[in-house]
Amino acid sequence: MTFSENIASTFIGALLAFVLGIIAFYITENIRGGKAKRRLTTSFLKELDYNIKLINQQINAITENVEAMAQNKRPILKGISFKNYQRTHLDQYYLHGFAFDNLTPEDVLKFSIVLDYVSGSSIDMINKLLHDWNNNEAPANAATLIMDERDFLNQIALQYNEVYMKLKNA
Repeated sequence: MTFSENIASTFIGALLAFVLGIIAFYITENIRGGKAKRRLTTSFLKELDYNIKLINQQINAITENVEAMAQNKRPILKGISFKNYQRTHLDQYYLHGFAFDNLTPEDVLKFSIVLDYVSGSSIDMINKLLHDWNNNEAPANAATLIMDERDFLNQIALQYNEVYMKLKNA
């Protein structure tokens, strides 16, 4: 074998090894990315399930409060709180760019609405009405206002269930 043949065979071998290395890298990264997405989706589904249960607990607490108000019972002891609402995996789902893989912009908007609600003044308003009710200072339409918030939470729970099923079946 001549010197030029040795150089050519070495060059071809190195080039082939380089190309195969790049192909192997992309294959392994694709596999890792798929596993990470599945793992994050599973965690996100568990978080959604937890949040749906939390929302339903708050709906039940509101219903019990309204029933107590209808029976003119005092004091009402069940306040409304979303301090245990979880969003860690939701944030990660967005950060990794998975949110729009299986969800529509309308689905993503539902999360924004819920995040605004659970961190907003609606919960404070409900708790203030309940506090005022206990102190005989609530307006006459307090129960109606609270029921409106309960109906909105019911709507949120239904929308969350839709998104949960969409992700679970994706």
